[in-house]
Formats: sequence, structure tokens, C-alpha cells
Amino acid sequence: MDGLLNKPLAFSSDPNLISSSYRIPVTTTDGLVLNSEVFDGGTTNDSSPLLLLIHGICASIETIGIQKFVSKARERSIRVAVLELEGHGFSSGTKGVCGDFDKMLGHVLQFVRIVVPKIRSKDATSAPYFLGGGSFGGVLSIYAANEISTVGGSSTPVSSYPEGFSGVVPIAPAVGVHPSVVPSVPIVTFLSFLSKLAPSLQTPFTPLEDPTHYMCPSDSVRNFSGHWPLSTSKMLLDVTSKKVPHDIVQGKLALAQVSNLFLISGEKDDVVPMEAVELFYNAAKSENRTFMKVANAGHDLMFQDSSADDIVSAVMDWMKTIIEQKRQRENH
Repeated sequence: MDGLLNKPLAFSSDPNLISSSYRIPVTTTDGLVLNSEVFDGGTTNDSSPLLLLIHGICASIETIGIQKFVSKARERSIRVAVLELEGHGFSSGTKGVCGDFDKMLGHVLQFVRIVVPKIRSKDATSAPYFLGGGSFGGVLSIYAANEISTVGGSSTPVSSYPEGFSGVVPIAPAVGVHPSVVPSVPIVTFLSFLSKLAPSLQTPFTPLEDPTHYMCPSDSVRNFSGHWPLSTSKMLLDVTSKKVPHDIVQGKLALAQVSNLFLISGEKDDVVPMEAVELFYNAAKSENRTFMKVANAGHDLMFQDSSADDIVSAVMDWMKTIIEQKRQRENH
């Protein structure tokens, strides 16, 4: 814990960037200490809306996409809190290793339970908060939103989560995988077996991560570089090719209790097929749902100025509309 508290805050090495205001360590029930950092907008107060963000595999808080969000949030007087997953950034764990989806989902839910009340004052317990993320962070945000909003039949009572949850915004969520990025069946079978023996092993058959095109600032040391560890690769392949399709068919990802869903995907995404994203969206039962398809954008849509700026503005507008509608209902 002390070591984390002595680490530099996100983006603080570059005076031209918006740096985080403070961090809130998240001590998990399985003994990890995860790094989360809060960005206070210029004129935020205890009742200001809050956006909770989850990054993708091998990334961290220090990415172009997160900087885009916190810069616009400051203009809109919105607070942002970002969690660094196990094995990522300054969080506990072996670098880049995250082989258990349910464990990581539990970490996200603990992040929500711990951070939201600490940011709010006792007089603002129902201030609205939203959950979102990109790629793997996007699919984690979907499952977390479903858990937070479920009333009855949930493994955890809905009352155990902070009041005011107002919607989820998955960006290029990992709800499927393009066959072209998956090795042959024999190789996948062998690597799956090997991942149990050597979870942190990196091989040429797993995706090669090059953070130089998205890390921010350019000298950031938080993002993973190299071939993905075996357990991480297996976990994400299982989630995208088995868990999500199965849960959609079983109606477990209907998000019926999630009032607001804003799904965003690039029309030229060559990692997560548009067909898989549409399948998830068409199965969703959220009362208010919107699907933003970004033209000429791929899976890296949050790292390209041409798409990222439009996406961030659209998310902020979506949040503003929901908050205004809630106020109108309360006044009548």
C-alpha cells in the first residue's frame, strides 16, 4: 500500500496533460491492492456526476483514450475515476497476467463499492455515476452493470452497491473475436494446456502488444509491451468465443435492469466483428439504448483523434441528457 501511495499520479510527468487529482487504493478481498485514480473537473462538487472507466488488456490509465476523456470531463464538470486492473499499471499482480475473468469482474465491482462512496459526500449519496470501458474493459463494464442493476436472482443484493447508477457505455467491447486473429485449433489447444503450467509465459503465438501508439505520455512505463502472457490470451479467447455468446443465448446479458446503454463500435473493427456487437445489442433489453457506429474506425478508435474526440463528446452529451431527464422527473 505504501509503495503505491508513493507512485506518481497519472499524466503528472507532462505539464501539458490533465493529471489525476489523487488516488484511491482498492484493497480486494483476495489480498491485492489495485490502483485507481480520480480526476476532479475544474468546477466539480460533491453532487457532480461521476464516470468510472476500465481500460483494456495490457493498457493502463496512461493512454490517449483516458486523457481524451478526462480533458473533456474537466470542461463539463464531470469527475472521472479509472481503475487499473490486476497486473496492469501500478496495480498488484504479475505484469500483464490476468487469467480469471470472474475474479477481475469481482475487482471491478469492489472498485465501484469502494470508490464511489469515497468520492461522494454523505449529502450526495444518489449523485449519478456511469460505468464504461474499452475492449476488455468494455465487456467488464457490461457484466458489472448487469450485476449492479440486477434486483433479485443476483449473487449479490443490489442494495450493496451505491445508489445512483445511471448507465453503461461499452466502447468496442470484446463481445466476440474475428477468426483471423485466432491461431489454428491445434495451436490453441496446446497453448491452453500450457497456460495452466506457465500462465505468465509469452510465446510468438499470442498477440503482440505495442503500446507506443496509444501510451500517454510517450515515456509512460505503465503499459505492457510484448507478446501477451498465455493465461491472459486464453482468458480473453474464452470470454469472446464462449462465455459472451453463451450468456447472450441464455439471456444473461439482456441488461433488462440497466436503464441506459450507450454502445459504441468502429465499423472497420478487425478484432471484434460487427456481427458480434450487433448480436449483443439486439439482445439487450435496456429501456433506453443507443448504438453509435463510428465510420472508418477500427478497434483502436479511442486512440485516433478523428474518432476519439467525437466519441468522448457523444458520451458526455449522453450523460448530460440522462441527468437532465432525471432532474425533470424529480421536479414533477
